[in-house]
Amino acid sequence: MNKETLNCELITPMFSSGMDTKKAELRASELKALMRYVYRISNQTLDTQKLYEEEARLFGDAEKHASPIRLQLVAGELKTERKLLLLHPKAGHKPISECYPEKGTYSIVLRKFLNKGEGMSFYRNLILLSFILGGMGKRSRRGRGCSAVVNAGESAPDLTREALLPWMTEQLNLLNATSASPAYVLEKDIIRFHPNRYENWSRYNRPVIEKIRLGKPINNVNKFLLEVDLASHKIKLSPPKNNLFATGYAYKGSKFASSLLISVTRTSKGELLPVYTFVKAVVDRNTPLDKDHTERNEMISFIEGGTF
Repeated sequence: MNKETLNCELITPMFSSGMDTKKAELRASELKALMRYVYRISNQTLDTQKLYEEEARLFGDAEKHASPIRLQLVAGELKTERKLLLLHPKAGHKPISECYPEKGTYSIVLRKFLNKGEGMSFYRNLILLSFILGGMGKRSRRGRGCSAVVNAGESAPDLTREALLPWMTEQLNLLNATSASPAYVLEKDIIRFHPNRYENWSRYNRPVIEKIRLGKPINNVNKFLLEVDLASHKIKLSPPKNNLFATGYAYKGSKFASSLLISVTRTSKGELLPVYTFVKAVVDRNTPLDKDHTERNEMISFIEGGTF
């Protein structure tokens, strides 16, 4: 068995709970779910059965594969507070929940067993990528529950702002290592689904990363999260003809999770940056949403305060 410990710090509040929904709780299952999700949306495999089999090999499943890794989250200096989950003042229902506020610390203990799955560096880098693209707990697609790894060992990348997008592009392509050509390309500070592979785009009936871009530096986390919540409300004031929002909706008994993932990352120099990840917005094969990104770009412009 191999073992590594990653020291982490919360950079936005985490609203995570277990059986007792009124109590904040660190949950390793949420980290593993985030890692699996990031792996899935990064992977451009068209054959969903092959994708499932590869995911089972890497993370385990309930049928044939024991998980090759064990994750343990250990609280450090981690206090709890009661905070509003929704910050915009027009919210009719303002749930207050116990959470772990920003600047709280915890550790991830990563254990790797036998020769199954991949090496430790694969899982370590996937945790780093997952923390850049997402968070844990409620409203994780709206910037909550984001963490930064403070110490990932001597082999950890030095992720300055200049190095961040190239490193992410490299990791996304490594997750598609079986492909004959690169899966993603970095163009003009935007990570994109490689143009040479777009001929298959219509065949995806699941979320797949289409592009990733950074926003302006964040000076105040709570102010940024307020802007995110205001934008989430404002974008719903002009519904599309079918009332199906690519930024998420609950309509006539159906729900759709936002295909715009908003997260916050911290560079190695301490700069906080928004990360906007566009995944394919598709309800079913016949109902793609926001194909030209108009809705999602408009929401980002509400947050950033200008055309995006």
